[in-house]
Amino acid sequence: MKIKQQYLIRLMLVAFLAQQGICLGEQATSDPKLIKQSTDDTKGRLKNDSSVAATDPTSASATTTTDSNSGGSGTAREPYLPLPTTMQNRCGEARIKRMLEAGGNPQTEIAIQKGIDWLKSKQNPDGSWGLPSSLYPNAETSFALLVLTGHCEIAEDSESEAIFTKAVVFLLDQFKKNHHFGSRGSWGDKGGPGVYEYALATYALAEAYIFCQSFSIEIPELKETLKTAGNRVLSSQSHNGGWAYMYREDKAGDTSISAFHMQAVYACQLTGLWPNERFQPIYDRFMKGIVARQSKAGGVGYVQNLDDNTKDRPKLTCNAYFCFQLGGRGKSEPAKKMLEFIKSEGYNTGKCAKMAQTPYYQYYLFQAMRNDGGDEWNKYHHILRDSLLESQFKTGQWLGNNEGAIPGTHMGTCLALLTLQTYYRNLPPKQVGEQPKLPPIK
Repeated sequence: MKIKQQYLIRLMLVAFLAQQGICLGEQATSDPKLIKQSTDDTKGRLKNDSSVAATDPTSASATTTTDSNSGGSGTAREPYLPLPTTMQNRCGEARIKRMLEAGGNPQTEIAIQKGIDWLKSKQNPDGSWGLPSSLYPNAETSFALLVLTGHCEIAEDSESEAIFTKAVVFLLDQFKKNHHFGSRGSWGDKGGPGVYEYALATYALAEAYIFCQSFSIEIPELKETLKTAGNRVLSSQSHNGGWAYMYREDKAGDTSISAFHMQAVYACQLTGLWPNERFQPIYDRFMKGIVARQSKAGGVGYVQNLDDNTKDRPKLTCNAYFCFQLGGRGKSEPAKKMLEFIKSEGYNTGKCAKMAQTPYYQYYLFQAMRNDGGDEWNKYHHILRDSLLESQFKTGQWLGNNEGAIPGTHMGTCLALLTLQTYYRNLPPKQVGEQPKLPPIK
């Protein structure tokens, strides 16, 4: 496993500029010594880690890679059309600059690249991810594809583009053959984990479509399949505003499934394939359902049902809080109550870093805190960041528990990478400020 010398040259150069005060973010502003320590640690890791091609930017022997897609310059190629504003920091040097400005460090980006290299090495010949015994290869493939789009891998070299394209084609073939994304035929009106897969695949294909449009890559049937899948997601909210294990209006949605559907909805909005006015009513209906069952303490339970007595859960409250941010209501009173509940449970402190068996919820909390910004983000982000860096294997992967029958190593690696990509993956959604309390659904 070898990280491109060209990439490391660029990375260390930006780190050096940050050390000199040219590109200082929140973390550097509060403690400049941390930038110097990060740079020193990076140099040491590059020197001692046999899996990394150590390169001194000032060395005469330093070389860059050349690829047909990069115009022979050794740098990531630029998109033909601009990415949506919220996604533009994923590519090239803007990615590293944003990482440092948001409080990340060079080791974080090195860990992400090593993890992506590991993921690439595990892709199957048909474009999927997963062992022959895997129950949900569509979900595994969707998670890996989201990692690739999160890092703008399509722009790195022809090999990365081929891996990206094969993954997209695999999902398209699955939909063409089965008319859904449930790996085991469990989806829609039948219910089951396939509904998770449907949301994940729609989310991944929406981002893939955006990148294909931006980099002028044609993949047959991508637009048509995305429109069909997206329409199903957009029209399948339950009566209380969530999504359930069955795509039926009379079924009560649950917070976990709904969070992935909300991300799919948000990604579909960014594609521009649907009228923009279609989306806010979907967000509002979801948020009204949450408010209708939010506890006095601000917490949220599992089932979105007014008669449900499920105990408030900090992890699921993180999901709901993040979804309120996607809907532009992260500063509303219900959202503020969720944040206070999360803080009261210690989920923005070292307690979260010890949640080794629940990377799924760390993924939501890290994004929610980044979107919120301010003191809470400054106090929190480095705790989880450093715990993830310390727990990565030298070969690039992370372990994770068996989340919903998806092999732990694949799930753990994808969620760790998506979490670390939070520094630049999306700009925080625009929040519309103080909002009156949303009324319950009648």
